[in-house]
Amino acid sequence: MGVITGGEATNVVTDRVTLKAEARSHDSAFRARIIREIERSFDRAAKEIRNAFGKRGAVKITGRLDYESFKLSEDESCVIAADQAIRAIGAEPYRAVTNGGLDALVFACGCELRICSA
Repeated sequence: MGVITGGEATNVVTDRVTLKAEARSHDSAFRARIIREIERSFDRAAKEIRNAFGKRGAVKITGRLDYESFKLSEDESCVIAADQAIRAIGAEPYRAVTNGGLDALVFACGCELRICSA
């Protein structure tokens, strides 16, 4: 869970809590499984737990796919440009799968590659 919000005072039990979470995987089927398990866990908790009056909570889950995982091929122009820039400073390129980040999306979206020096 990334963000949990709810309530207005420290000494009062809130009637509502909002959670924001991410499910990430390079494998879309595994990511779907993660999402299903999160949903099942919250649904199960809402069914099993009752308050002093015997009432159960409810769960409303909404989701969206912001972006799909990707792997750049060796012949992509940005990969070639990065290789050339790395070799130009006397280093050897090293390719690896990472868990991404917003900067990786810049390359995937075809934006301009800029090599900066300090």
